[in-house]
Amino acid sequence: LSAGRADAKMCKKLAEIVQFAVDRELYALRFKKKPSLFSATPLFAAMLSCALQKNVDYLCISINPKHDNFYRMLGFKQIGAQKQYESVDAPAIAYAFYVPEWNTHRSITGFFGKEILKHMAVQHAS
Repeated sequence: LSAGRADAKMCKKLAEIVQFAVDRELYALRFKKKPSLFSATPLFAAMLSCALQKNVDYLCISINPKHDNFYRMLGFKQIGAQKQYESVDAPAIAYAFYVPEWNTHRSITGFFGKEILKHMAVQHAS
């Protein structure tokens, strides 16, 4: 996102999220129920707290459109057109999340706030 500018104010630190994945069988054994889309929220909380500590500006991810509502709820914004990826035979859309404004998203502060603070406290203790 720096567009090749020499001005340090314009440079942004990016991190790519590969995926939020939960092992369905292991989750079911541990929690005695099937995982839902929201079962990955502790992974998001851990990733966000790490991004905050590392001063990351943007988190980027490529998602399947069927998960669009979940990522929009978290505050991700679409930054690219939908493309078909033949290697996995599935569509994908590029999204980005502006980390410095994480606490302006009500779904995060209300739903994930305690989880994020918990992860941040653990990381600071390490």
